[in-house]
Amino acid sequence: MNAIEINGLSKVYPISRFSRQPGTAALTDISLEIPKGALYTLLGPNGAGKSTLIRILAGLTPVTKGNFKLNGRLGLFMSGVQGFWEALDGRTNLNYFCALQNLVGSKARNKVDEVIDIFEMGAYVDRPVKIYSNGMKHRLLLARTLLNDPDILLLDEPITYLDPIGAREFHLLLRDRLNRTLGKTILLSTHQLEEAQEISDTLGFLFQGKLLWEKKASTFRDQQANLLEDYFQTVKNQPS
Repeated sequence: MNAIEINGLSKVYPISRFSRQPGTAALTDISLEIPKGALYTLLGPNGAGKSTLIRILAGLTPVTKGNFKLNGRLGLFMSGVQGFWEALDGRTNLNYFCALQNLVGSKARNKVDEVIDIFEMGAYVDRPVKIYSNGMKHRLLLARTLLNDPDILLLDEPITYLDPIGAREFHLLLRDRLNRTLGKTILLSTHQLEEAQEISDTLGFLFQGKLLWEKKASTFRDQQANLLEDYFQTVKNQPS
């Protein structure tokens, strides 16, 4: 069973309401399927359409053409979007977001304890969020996305503000805890090629709004091909 199905999806941003010029195509005829429990990573340079695709799937941006289907509850992680009460501790923040989803009492406490354990935040979760490192805030933000027990996670460049060690730890946490242990379907966008080929089931390459290829990540893990070279050649061979 597929967790995500996208069929002929296109997105065009008009230049202006009164302009006769054609709009800017952010996505063009995207079709792909992501099986339940898979970890699918979107690659591509800035402006390729990765964030637009994730925002459409999250219901934040309307489509121009095509359709998609999500088979399960959704959790969204967008780097830089936090919305925490910085003067309050992490546990209080998580309880607050539980309440916004009508999760209260013992159910809220149990869920908060569960996500704190999953992301190993016990050592600092009762401290004010304002003193958290970027890595701590990323874990807290990802913990917040799990409060409604989503089946599908959409993660838009989640390691933007992390150092190389923090980024690797974060990616391994996605694979080992969320994907393999909890069985979450994950659609991830990242520029980290090494981690992408290590943790993913499938890689998709977006360029100028078009899905140019999809390949098994195992092809690169087994060194049958070089992902960095493949990335460069894909960009190089496209018309400017």
